[in-house]
Amino acid sequence: MSKPILVNSFSGPLADTIEKFIAEKRGIGLQYNGVSTYLQNFDRFSITFRLDDQVLTREVVEAWLKQNPTQSQQTLRMKAIIIRQLGLYMKRMDMNAYIIPEIPKRDHLFSPYIFSDKEIEGILTQADTIKTLSRKTSKHLVVPVFIRLLYFCGLRFSEAQQLLVKNVDLDNGILSIYGSKFDKDRLVPMSPEITNICRAYSEVVHVHSSDDAIYLPNVHNDVYEKRCFYNVYRDLLWMAGISHGGRGNGPRLHDLRHTFAVHCLRKWVEEDADITALLPYLSSYLGHKGLQETAYYLRLTADMFPQVTDLLLHELGDIIPEIGGDI
Repeated sequence: MSKPILVNSFSGPLADTIEKFIAEKRGIGLQYNGVSTYLQNFDRFSITFRLDDQVLTREVVEAWLKQNPTQSQQTLRMKAIIIRQLGLYMKRMDMNAYIIPEIPKRDHLFSPYIFSDKEIEGILTQADTIKTLSRKTSKHLVVPVFIRLLYFCGLRFSEAQQLLVKNVDLDNGILSIYGSKFDKDRLVPMSPEITNICRAYSEVVHVHSSDDAIYLPNVHNDVYEKRCFYNVYRDLLWMAGISHGGRGNGPRLHDLRHTFAVHCLRKWVEEDADITALLPYLSSYLGHKGLQETAYYLRLTADMFPQVTDLLLHELGDIIPEIGGDI
């Protein structure tokens, strides 16, 4: 059960703007309870300043951040992220707002590897030419489809691994995913191209298979163990000329899913699509628990493709989370 939405009251000079800012965040599915409490604190603090109702000054921003010198670095960081996003929202609404410099990223143990279009093409080419040492195995048929479902459909490895023949609707081009992360079930539409690839694969591999047969089996007609498939994946990267940092250092199998999301967002930005409206669809497609996870890819997209950064920041600067933030 989701937490109830916390209703805060605002009475400072920017009360109306803050309420609209929070409403937009909640409109795309974010709960924003904790953030609204921070903003209520800022609202009360700003009453002592002579502010226009459409102006966020540098003076009030810096004073609020220095309000309590005993606050932890984590709290100060969160306050800075929140007030920066409020400022970006106001700028987007053609208001006058001071924008503090971008918050430095936290150090992460691992950063997703986003493949380039050329690298994806190289991986697929190598998958399509994979050789097998035995005529009894369908590895050369399974691997190309497996890789395509991870990238073109953004599936988690376990989701592709557990697919049964009855979960692949070739008439309608839909994958049925059951009991995935967060115990969520979902339907994943495939493109006509991927549907045709799966259809051709099924006509060879699953002519006599039962509905409960593993769709992407190993040599023993059982689920493909991740360790074994990872070794195949490493070989594909090597043959495609993509360096690998060793186990745990990437590129990981899961990075194909990350790449799908980032490439999808990049395409929408380049097509001038309404990202705010489309983000919930991407969230559902990926099987995310909420939009907070999906919004993370907005930052990755801006970081990876400088040519779309200005467009993203202009349209959605206040929605894009800082890496390591909790917004």
